[in-house]
Amino acid sequence: MKELDLGDKFDTTNVTNMRRMFDNCGYSQMTSLDLGDKFNTIHVTDMLYMFYACGSGQMTSLDLGQAFRNIASINDSIFQATGKSDCIIYCHQDIYEDASNFKLNASSTTTIPYMKQIEVKYGI
Repeated sequence: MKELDLGDKFDTTNVTNMRRMFDNCGYSQMTSLDLGDKFNTIHVTDMLYMFYACGSGQMTSLDLGQAFRNIASINDSIFQATGKSDCIIYCHQDIYEDASNFKLNASSTTTIPYMKQIEVKYGI
């Protein structure tokens, strides 16, 4: 799989656990992932390894969508090895402001290298 666009039909409003949801999805092939307008994270408490190695080395665009508004308290390695080193992660303002709280791995609280490429796409 090289591209995935979840569109407006994939509603995750009641989901609480997204652990490894896209782990290795499109590994070394995926160039773009768009979570769509209904990918809601409001009730999610676990995002461990959510995008781990998704599109590893190839992905240039990850669009979190407008409903991806919060990061779960369990978020270690959420974007580790995701995409290319210049992958742009498009997000809502709420996520952009919280970017410094992402954890690279279980023993680190440093900012994820790819976060320097994060851009706000959806306003307040």
